[in-house]
Amino acid sequence: KVQLNYTIKAGFGFTLKQIFLRNIPTQIQCSEPSGQLSGVSYQDFTVTPTSRTAGTIDWYLPENKAGVIANGQDGFASFVREKKGSSTTVPNATYIELTGDATVNGVNYTNVSFHLYPGANINEYNLKRNTPYIVNLTLSGIDLSDPRVSMTVPNMVAPADMDAAINSTSDFQITLRPGIKWSIVLPEWLSVLIDGKTTEAGNTANFSGPALVTFKAVTANPNPTVRNLPLAIGSDKFTLNQNGSSF
Repeated sequence: KVQLNYTIKAGFGFTLKQIFLRNIPTQIQCSEPSGQLSGVSYQDFTVTPTSRTAGTIDWYLPENKAGVIANGQDGFASFVREKKGSSTTVPNATYIELTGDATVNGVNYTNVSFHLYPGANINEYNLKRNTPYIVNLTLSGIDLSDPRVSMTVPNMVAPADMDAAINSTSDFQITLRPGIKWSIVLPEWLSVLIDGKTTEAGNTANFSGPALVTFKAVTANPNPTVRNLPLAIGSDKFTLNQNGSSF
């Protein structure tokens, strides 16, 4: 028996769409095997949740002796969050998958997937017969560094050009995965508003993950030529331009 008790905390904009139990053996034998049997096919169990905020799901399945990952083998985990399986060391290990879409700081992430592997400890992937496996899951956000999480990240669009006048603004939606750190070194003519906090001109703004960035010119551009600020956000490069004065 595998039981999932899930809760999605208020404030986390995650739309839960489906829950799967993956890699279920399609055969069982009278005598319990010591490991996975050769020639066995595998299937998935699919659940469309009746509640997007909390629920309990029970599955009953044949044993799946996928194995134990020893230190030095592919997929060995030192912490619970590193329990992500291995197609090499524990092929066809049974796992729970939750899928849906998430909104973080105004950015919509699609195909968000959380993988959870039951087992007696963080490196054991054996599901034994006549044994309950209870997984208690509380989702409160998306952590980039967690290898059990995957998603589709939307592309960023370069910020629009600013007018030459003082107090002109330009918005820039940063769509990095949650957890990725980034910074903006501001010139003397530009300030920035991020998550309700203003970083004044001439300073460095530090943040991580997605954010709506609002640039503001603290001085007018006195020159007829464009002045600009190169931006390096993650692996992408952009340029913020302030138009030149026309008189």
